[in-house]
Amino acid sequence: MFGFAALQAIILNKAMSLIVVATALPTRLVAVPYSDLAPHWFVAVNLLAGSLIGAWAGATWATRVRSSTLYPMHSMASTAAD
Repeated sequence: MFGFAALQAIILNKAMSLIVVATALPTRLVAVPYSDLAPHWFVAVNLLAGSLIGAWAGATWATRVRSSTLYPMHSMASTAAD
């Protein structure tokens, strides 16, 4: 669609996701009082850790798999997300 190869598209997607999270976190911390978040710190840490581990595992897998396998998997994942 935009002329990216599958691996480059995945890397670009992960980079954009990191930018979105890095921008959203400070904004949300200003909007929601820390006293409301403090009791739920464990949930927030688990969500962030799970996201990082999942992104790392996905990027590692994507760099190791052949392009002939990556393209159909990327197409299925993109279609399922819509």
